[in-house]
Amino acid sequence: MKQIILTFKNLFQNKTRFILLAELLTLFIITFGFLIYIAYTNTLNGDEREHIYASYLVHNGYIPYRDFFEHHHPLLWYLFQPIICFFINNANIWYAARTFSLFLILINCFFLFKISRLILPSSDYPWLTLILSVCPHCVFISQTEFRPDALMMTTYISGIYYYFLAIKTAEQKHLTIAFILFFLSLMTLQKICFLILPVVILTFYLIHRHIFSLKNIIKACIIPLTLATAYLGYLYATDALKDYFELNWLLNTKIHFGIQYPVHQTYYYYLENTLSLIALFSAKNQTLRYTAFIGLCLSLILQYIFLGAFRHYWLPIYPFFALITAYYIVILPQKLKIICLACIIYPIFTNNLKYKEELSHYTSLSSFTYLTQNVLNLSHPNDLIIGCIGSLGGLRLDATGYYWFGRNYVA
Repeated sequence: MKQIILTFKNLFQNKTRFILLAELLTLFIITFGFLIYIAYTNTLNGDEREHIYASYLVHNGYIPYRDFFEHHHPLLWYLFQPIICFFINNANIWYAARTFSLFLILINCFFLFKISRLILPSSDYPWLTLILSVCPHCVFISQTEFRPDALMMTTYISGIYYYFLAIKTAEQKHLTIAFILFFLSLMTLQKICFLILPVVILTFYLIHRHIFSLKNIIKACIIPLTLATAYLGYLYATDALKDYFELNWLLNTKIHFGIQYPVHQTYYYYLENTLSLIALFSAKNQTLRYTAFIGLCLSLILQYIFLGAFRHYWLPIYPFFALITAYYIVILPQKLKIICLACIIYPIFTNNLKYKEELSHYTSLSSFTYLTQNVLNLSHPNDLIIGCIGSLGGLRLDATGYYWFGRNYVA
């Protein structure tokens, strides 16, 4: 009789767990569906027009920095430029660019899912993590746009996964892959030099604890250093090295921004930092403590070094916010899980729905596509277009020449 009662109890628990998992999966699909809607309707950002044009120039054989002004690292342009050839006279390049960003978000979710499995082998924890990682307003808007930050996030988070895996397995290949991915993040955006600092500090700590050895770190650096040397050699051979250092490093140190998107005024910023502090000093799960440390450091870096200059600057904190918050929700009793999840997601979704209403006041993506197609139909691929960046975003050469954007930076 006891065995029968126990069997029914297990079935009930499994059924309850199955229902919760189904609800989380459904909520993730709804959230990602709204993400897709925003991606294909949201107005175009100036950065998107900039980076599509840079990809177009690379596709046409132009050397970055030497032949055209840019102050970002070039990996995004080289990855996207093969797609350009299918859209030389097609304004659907905008949708292709947004699809590219959505694909990067999916890869990001895949590795975040795997990180969550390293922290806690639970069936509902990964899905809850994914929901919390994609539903914030910043992710809905900035990570769906075609900008280097989305690619930087993908390589950074995948690098974090292999870094944590190297800690757990003590295998050299995982550490090497992590360092290669961190290098690819650097080849996307220079700001990773600051965002990687928590990992550098953690690495010294792990060497001190004999989890990593100096020999492991040196071996893991060989391929990234080789790739960096090869890239610098390429810039030197193409006579672009001097321009690269001046535009990508010296010029960027002279650009100062004020606080434009103070995420510290939002409740989830305080929630993430509070839970991270709790995890850092009380959690027995080492991977969770490492996650909390990186999340806390990123919050401080973004707040006090970058000053929250733009919305997309805050993207790196959300995966860590999701991992920490989801962990503490999962370990709660069943009823409290639902209440906490509702308290966190409801105001976030309300904010996103409010933004959906605001979209009607901006030029939609379809309107930009219509404008672009009309200009493409009236022009030849070899024509020079005045104001290309403001209207087209780069499917024709801009008549303004080398300083096709950013003239306020070099004035």
